[in-house]
Amino acid sequence: IRDIFIVGCMTGQRYSDYSRLSKDNIVGDNIHVLQKKTKSKAVVPLTDYVKEIFAKYNGCLPVARCIQYFNKAIKEICKKIGLTEPVVYEEEQAGEVVMVKKKKYEMISSHTARRTFATNMIRNNVSTSKIRKCTGHKSTACFDRYDRMTLTDNARSLAGNGYLS
Repeated sequence: IRDIFIVGCMTGQRYSDYSRLSKDNIVGDNIHVLQKKTKSKAVVPLTDYVKEIFAKYNGCLPVARCIQYFNKAIKEICKKIGLTEPVVYEEEQAGEVVMVKKKKYEMISSHTARRTFATNMIRNNVSTSKIRKCTGHKSTACFDRYDRMTLTDNARSLAGNGYLS
């Protein structure tokens, strides 16, 4: 489950797509995916890490369990590795904004992999149009919800671009 989750983090696909990847999806140095939900085609680079995972399983990822089992298991894995610190965030409930406190592992799911891919690409200054081609997002508005870059991350990014030096 951990390895499948990492493949999701490295490809930016939905669980329905990253959980069914096989060596047949690998063409040269890329992974080609016909996305199940949208029927769109996506092509993402095959990273060394994903190559290692495929090699570990002789070219085929383990058979994926249902998404409910996967989500329960990935939370347990994250709990075991110590992602137990509390996270406080605002949420709208019954028309009111309330503060919610959860342990970090409780917030992890199969979709976290997709958001992680987008955030890591944004942090590395990859243009959103290039990221959207990998994730299959058609509109900027839908994609913008995946931008989990904090204000501090944003400031660090601006400081490192040479303009503010």
